[in-house]
Amino acid sequence: MNSFSSRSRILLAVVVVCCAALLTWFMHALALVALTVVALAAAVAVGVAEALRRWTRFRPRTARTFALWFTSLSALASLWPLAVLLVQVFAPLRVPVATLTNGTRSVEFHGMIHIGSPAFYADVARDLSRAEREGVPVLHEGVRRSREMDRRRVMALTGSSGDLTTNYRAQAAGCGLVDQADALTDARRKRDAGHPLHRVADVSYGDMVAEWDRLLKRTPEWRRFDVPAHLASGEGPDWNAMLDQLRPVRVPFAATCRAILSLSRGRAGVETTPFAREIIYGLRDRHLARLIHEDSARRLVVLYGAGHLEGTLRALRSFDPAWRVESTRWRSAFSFREIR
Repeated sequence: MNSFSSRSRILLAVVVVCCAALLTWFMHALALVALTVVALAAAVAVGVAEALRRWTRFRPRTARTFALWFTSLSALASLWPLAVLLVQVFAPLRVPVATLTNGTRSVEFHGMIHIGSPAFYADVARDLSRAEREGVPVLHEGVRRSREMDRRRVMALTGSSGDLTTNYRAQAAGCGLVDQADALTDARRKRDAGHPLHRVADVSYGDMVAEWDRLLKRTPEWRRFDVPAHLASGEGPDWNAMLDQLRPVRVPFAATCRAILSLSRGRAGVETTPFAREIIYGLRDRHLARLIHEDSARRLVVLYGAGHLEGTLRALRSFDPAWRVESTRWRSAFSFREIR
């Protein structure tokens, strides 16, 4: 076999350095995926080089052919892990823990997401335990039940189907994460049992439908976004069956899932429809702000979706312009290093 040219050596060195960087950065099962990709690319490169030598008139030196094909195919096949790496470095999903104040009262707003890492929810649980010890009331997100047809209509208007808790659990399993309901079971149990320090601060499905119908009368052009109650279905996809089919590619699927969550900031464009903008956010933000305004406690802890922070602060300022963000710290929703 002919010796490698200096250009071929450089190209191979670049590939080796890239693979080493991936291994150093990930240091878990995802690194095995990257190595497998490169190994497959090398095998294909050897096969293509040999095919070119045997069945075509293309006669470059074998070493150079191998180097060029190995580098090209490796670079192409490594685009996915490199993209995931870039998302982790430049666009990690972090949610705010903001302290709001009007000078006399304070609200510790914990931005939440429906699915995250166990470490994320453990950190939230520690803050809740501290609030309980200090006797600080906690206001929880959680749309209250009403008529089944109202729930189905809201699901249809948001593009969802089936049971939300089941859907979030399935998404969490696919991403290698846990869902909020299962991770914060103690807080959820206290909230549902009427614990004096844990209160639901959300509207009902019936409230959402009633407000939406009122807005439709005022803004008839929004009717094209509406889903009548008799057309709303409560049936959802079989997420468990879908996840069973994905088990052979669990690691790359989980990494891709987390990258998508990071890029969408955990919301996936949920404000793109009038119903989402005016009801899922607007109505609930105003309701939460009113409850905070009417509460007599000088300190409150709020557990609500991270996307509600800005709207809630705006609604609070309609009651008292002095409300402002005093401080903000950030909490990582998950890490790619956790994937196993």
